[in-house]
Amino acid sequence: MRHRAGVYVIATEPEEVESNLADNVGPFEVTEARRLFEGEAAALAAGTIEQAELTELEDLLSQMAEDELDQSIRERADRDFHLTLARATRNEAIVSVVQTLWDKRYSSPLCAYLFSLAKQIGIQPPVEDHRRILAALQARDPEGARQAMRAHLTRVTESLYRATEHDARERTRLKMDERRHVFARRAGVSEPAE
Repeated sequence: MRHRAGVYVIATEPEEVESNLADNVGPFEVTEARRLFEGEAAALAAGTIEQAELTELEDLLSQMAEDELDQSIRERADRDFHLTLARATRNEAIVSVVQTLWDKRYSSPLCAYLFSLAKQIGIQPPVEDHRRILAALQARDPEGARQAMRAHLTRVTESLYRATEHDARERTRLKMDERRHVFARRAGVSEPAE
């Protein structure tokens, strides 16, 4: 409070720490939440989606499937596919949740690292999964859309497992190489050229 100037509110330390923890949500948590929310969003959208949105989803799917396009464009098309589907629910709260979960992929250091690693080892957005989602939406099939979305996000989780396994193997290999160099140097043994 300042005399004749008013009352000012400032952030306190605990809220800042809490915010930082929230930003470091893991990729498995994000994908699990997406599976729950987006599965239901797909079911709801199957009954409310309009032709213009179906056409937009088809265009985004074409971009995802185009191998000649830059990876970042294909990723953006993947994100836009899911957000377009969320908007088709006609529920802004759902749109907000889906957008927040997608944003966590980039704002959480752990998510960003693991999704980047998945990309490095060649894991791409599963286009066939998106085709099944779109087909269920076109058929106005809520249960089919729900199941297609859940199956898609289950495969995303499986891809993350592969990325974490790759990361663990690589870290182990680097640690073993380091130990081998130390022992070879101590023993006076020259190491074979790689």
